[in-house]
Amino acid sequence: MSYVPIPNRMFARETEYFTTNDEFLVFYHIGTLVSARNPNLARLNIELLNSIMLLDQKNLSRGKKRIKVALLSLHSKSYIKIVHSDVELKNITMLDITFPDTGQSIYTEQIKSGGSIYKGFTSVTDDMFSRMESVYELKALTYVKWRSKISYSISFREWQSVLDVCHQTAVNIISECVRKGLLTKHRGDYYTTPDGMIRQETNTYYEKSIEQESDPSKEANTAKRSMKLSAESKETRPHNLFGTDYLDENDMYVYFTTKCEHAKEQGRKRIDAISKSGASGKARMDALEKKALIKIQQEKSEKHAMKVESALSDEMREMNGSEFEDDYEETYRRTQRTSRQENRDYSYLLGND
Repeated sequence: MSYVPIPNRMFARETEYFTTNDEFLVFYHIGTLVSARNPNLARLNIELLNSIMLLDQKNLSRGKKRIKVALLSLHSKSYIKIVHSDVELKNITMLDITFPDTGQSIYTEQIKSGGSIYKGFTSVTDDMFSRMESVYELKALTYVKWRSKISYSISFREWQSVLDVCHQTAVNIISECVRKGLLTKHRGDYYTTPDGMIRQETNTYYEKSIEQESDPSKEANTAKRSMKLSAESKETRPHNLFGTDYLDENDMYVYFTTKCEHAKEQGRKRIDAISKSGASGKARMDALEKKALIKIQQEKSEKHAMKVESALSDEMREMNGSEFEDDYEETYRRTQRTSRQENRDYSYLLGND
């Protein structure tokens, strides 16, 4: 999907639905891995998630344990439903994870926490995620995107609760988000209380608009060259590698999987041109590349799983066939013995006339 719907109740600190930073991030990545054929189903394992997320680059084993804990917690909180056939959940266990539809209760039913009502969802797009360097920045931007719809002011005490960190760390994270241009802060006005004390109103934050990554004229070679390559291309799948519109995830997927040299050449030139147009363009291309490679890996995993299932089915049929043959041969032998016994000559028992 082009965005992941994050349930707003994930921020409800005083309820069982509040999610840790690991759980928040794991939920997002599951949402990006849903099948194209079924947008509510993701087939993956802990190994795949860890290769994408790298929760703990210094200790991969510890990172996998954190992912496992987050998965089980999300399941217990009804954010996802996990099904697998193994007796014990292992890192290589293939999981069928049901991802909620936006019409389900975790999105539609409201809950209360700290005097606020939590309901609905906030969409996290590829563009949003590509600009983030940490789960703290992702949570901050997601929270502001939701709260800014009602001109909501956010204190640092609230940031401390949302980000699940201490006060000073919350101050540092939000200040860095503002410095990097991820958030726009409207500083609260100062006022004087009746007893003469100077106070400041709570700051208000807004999501900063995403700048366009490049001028389409800079994305490719001349239109003439592009039209020539397009005419000679043998790639029949729909894509925009030869066009001038912005590239999307499907275009990047076609680029990586095509066997057409013309499509590959034009795609490489466009990607290079966009990446060199500025930081925003490079970030977008990196994000699209990551999404395309994840999709390719997911397809490989699904094909492997289908081959395994097919092989097991063939093996079961062979086993059943072998058992049938053994039963048939045993039945045949018993029949032959019975037949021979029935055909014996018992005339000697009658004596001579």
